[in-house]
Amino acid sequence: MEESDKRRIQLLHGGMATVFGNNLKHLNDCREKLKDKFNESEHKEALLSISATIKSEDDNNTNNNATDENDDGSNGGDQSKPVSLPQQERTDGTTVRTFDCLYDAAEKVHGKFKTVIQRMAKENVERDPAFEIKYVDLKDRSRAESKAIVKYAKRIPGPACSWIYDLIRCSIICYNPEQIIYCIDWLQTNYKVVRVKNRFQHPNHNGYRDVLVYIQVPDETYTFCHICEVQLHIIFLWELSNHLDSYISHQYFRNLFVDHNRSHHVDDAVNKCIEDMNIIFTGYTGDEEEPIDHDHLTVMSSKCDDVLRLSTAAQALAEYFGEFGLAIQLLERAVLAQTGPEHALESATTWEKIAYLKLCQGEMQESLDRYHCALDIQNESLGENHPHVCITLDHIASILAEQEKLDEALQYFQLALDIQSLTLGEDHPDTATSMMNMSSILHEEGYLNQALQKAQKALKSFKLYLRQDHHYIIDTLLILASVRYSQDQMEESIDLCKEALEMAKRSKGETDVTVAEILYKMAMAERESDHRQQALELFENALAIYQMNHDARNPKCISTKRQVQRLQYAIAKDEQEEVATDAWGPKKNKKKKKKRNGESSRCIIS
Repeated sequence: MEESDKRRIQLLHGGMATVFGNNLKHLNDCREKLKDKFNESEHKEALLSISATIKSEDDNNTNNNATDENDDGSNGGDQSKPVSLPQQERTDGTTVRTFDCLYDAAEKVHGKFKTVIQRMAKENVERDPAFEIKYVDLKDRSRAESKAIVKYAKRIPGPACSWIYDLIRCSIICYNPEQIIYCIDWLQTNYKVVRVKNRFQHPNHNGYRDVLVYIQVPDETYTFCHICEVQLHIIFLWELSNHLDSYISHQYFRNLFVDHNRSHHVDDAVNKCIEDMNIIFTGYTGDEEEPIDHDHLTVMSSKCDDVLRLSTAAQALAEYFGEFGLAIQLLERAVLAQTGPEHALESATTWEKIAYLKLCQGEMQESLDRYHCALDIQNESLGENHPHVCITLDHIASILAEQEKLDEALQYFQLALDIQSLTLGEDHPDTATSMMNMSSILHEEGYLNQALQKAQKALKSFKLYLRQDHHYIIDTLLILASVRYSQDQMEESIDLCKEALEMAKRSKGETDVTVAEILYKMAMAERESDHRQQALELFENALAIYQMNHDARNPKCISTKRQVQRLQYAIAKDEQEEVATDAWGPKKNKKKKKKRNGESSRCIIS
């Protein structure tokens, strides 16, 4: 087995603690070796000095955001303020609102982007050696959606998907700094460059260095533009990075270092946080008996005032080890350090993190109290109608619903819905999400007509903006099916379930638990329609999927098995009665017949 194969097994397979420890050691190794290689290079000073002047569309003034070192470009990391960078466009030239629209636009420009890069390479033929170009497929949708949530969920203006610049990208491996400068100059001369990031000055958290250039590429009819990413690499770091498989630990720790790119001292911030991780988790990288250094955590939770260090360590403890209590201690210290109006929104974000961890511990009331702390700060700092407030309102409403305080939950969902309708529009996916949540609670409370109206509006918006098998569409169809079931509209309930079933099978696979849940709902409606054989088959199929995904003692397995047994008994009983009728003629037990005629269809087998 080759060394790289062994390394991948160590970094990707094993228990959580083992994988974490191996990736942390690998991260340290990559950082050290890439740093040494860069420092030894004769091209070091030239690479550090690479810069670009990005001109705005309107005049010759420099667009400072375009060369901003902050990865989010959001005015120093304050995502409550509008960002001046351009958003991705739909095929009609308007701002992208959903991932479906984003990918549709990207697919129409992907071929044009390759043509652009090939033209640049062709005009560089006199340079020797010629640089190497590597194209990749469109960015995986799940990765793009995750990035939007982690980095851009609170960016203004929204939505988050409109800030994804790297669906279309390529890598250009250069042999000297002059080739990198040539590429930047060529792209600036021929296309609108919206941003340049020199990561030779500020390397990634795994120590890798390159230059990122973001350009607007128009479609063939010049109706819209799509922003694409050009990665400019230097050959000696590219080869070493590939040899080390540095991308593995980079991806493993990616979410930990999102906020560090907004720091004005990004290198120092990353170094300190990795140093903390090496101390805190020394037991996973060395021979110490105690895996976590509680002494260092005690010092941090009592004396450290560096919010970034505290939040990074807290996230690592919670995300990789489920140490929610220790993470909360560090975040509570961070709140104490976030004093003054200039840190109010940062404090609100920290309270939200604490609230989420309390919820992970099952402490719903404690979580609710922390979300209210965040809400009070947001209302005071942003105003009650700011889009960021809606996220906190939704969290509060969801917890109240879990506590079965449905009337209160409805009030908070309504507040969020009112703000979203005002700031985003009634057909926006975020507004539709609030409608969907409200419709579920309205159904539980028995307000069937209101639930139906909200769910129908949500479904219309989702189908307009989301892909046709998106889980929000499936969820809304199932809410509608439940409402129709409660209204005794069994045929319509079954049709809605069938529509959801096809989507779920397509997007999740035929053995996913969601498929079993839909089959169960269909079976209930078929049973109420007195279609017992169809209901039995659906219950049996649901049971088979539940048993594939759960232990036999799981409540869903038990309840579905009970439904199967009841139907089998009812069907067998009916067959016996039919045999008796054929042999002896109609029964004359009028009392029993009267009882059967008086039974409600809902009570036949319940």
